[in-house]
Formats: sequence, structure tokens, C-alpha cells
Amino acid sequence: MRAILKYLKSLPGCFSWKEHGGMYNTAGIPDVICCYQGRFIGFE
Repeated sequence: MRAILKYLKSLPGCFSWKEHGGMYNTAGIPDVICCYQGRFIGFE
């Protein structure tokens, strides 16, 4: 997971973060959320 986030953060114009799940979070939210070149991308 760290390697993926490191790579995404190295891309120009890319904003990404790790969503930390828990019992009080909404079900179905991807583990890694990314916005790259105006597109939303979710990685599970």
C-alpha cells in the first residue's frame, strides 16, 4: 500500500490519500482515494 501511495504522490497533478476504515465509517469507501487529471479513482 505504501508503494502505491508513494507512486501516486510522485505524479504531477495527483492528489491521493489512504482512507482508514473502521466500524463507524461508511461501507463501500475504497482504501485509496485519488484524483488524477480531473478523474476520480478508487483502489480497493
